[in-house]
Amino acid sequence: MVVRSCSKNDQGDVIFEETGSSGIANDIIVFDSTYVIAGRSEGYPYLIRVNKSGSKEIEYTGDTEGEFTSCIKNTYGYLAAGFSNGKLIINAVSPMGDEVWTSEHESEAWINSATLARTSEGNFLAVASESPDSVRFYRRYPVQVIGEKGGKMRISNRVACSPRSTATGQSILEVIIAMGIFSIGILGITHMQVSSMRGNSRAIKLTNAIQLASQQMEEIMIMVYDDPRLSDDDNDCAAGLNDDSTADEAHPDNPIKAGDTGEPYNIYWNVAVDWPLPNSKTIRVIVQWNEGGLDRSSSFDYIKSKGT
Repeated sequence: MVVRSCSKNDQGDVIFEETGSSGIANDIIVFDSTYVIAGRSEGYPYLIRVNKSGSKEIEYTGDTEGEFTSCIKNTYGYLAAGFSNGKLIINAVSPMGDEVWTSEHESEAWINSATLARTSEGNFLAVASESPDSVRFYRRYPVQVIGEKGGKMRISNRVACSPRSTATGQSILEVIIAMGIFSIGILGITHMQVSSMRGNSRAIKLTNAIQLASQQMEEIMIMVYDDPRLSDDDNDCAAGLNDDSTADEAHPDNPIKAGDTGEPYNIYWNVAVDWPLPNSKTIRVIVQWNEGGLDRSSSFDYIKSKGT
């Protein structure tokens, strides 16, 4: 670390030059007769005061590895803020170079920079931010620490700021969450597709069944009233209109395949004589098929009067 004072003339003549141990100078306070410099020396937070003759008056080194990045004058003497092991550190140093107090503040972010500012009523504000090299967070979260008189500390709410332009990519947690949301959406779409396909298949089978029933009804309509095929074999009248195993006329041995489904359809009908009026017959045509292990059916009624 080199401290150099130069004159105001055009040549910038050197008034004095003080060379200390290796380190970094980050901030400086200029007084009438002295300079206070904060930074790092030999890997530790470092604060030094030199007079305008170049003589070192006080020197302070922190106890833990880190760096001071800002300093101000306050009622204790000098206040320096910086970072150590990813934490925000604030140290108060007396005008004699003695440590008055020190404090550390943890954050979700890895702190590598801090700035101090004086506020009203003798308080101060320290604002710390994380390293631009950290990839643990996409959004940056500055930590605000307010120091009050007497060295009491309180940490205010963290305030989120906009993503830095240097931030790239997302954390593993964000990727996992995004994949989870995407998977749920895909599962929902897949379920909708399967339900839609099942609905289409059911509609096709029902349409085929209706067509077969209509065709059979047209054949019945041209039969004469006394046609043997239009007799009530078991004389159960209206009670037997829904019979299947004992249908008055059935074709279970010759199932019909209809449409594109290739599914077999059984067609049969039942007859109720003198129902609902004398000299009339109610004929119910029933088409039956199997769908997904369940028996389905569709039926049509036709009333035939005597003499037709």
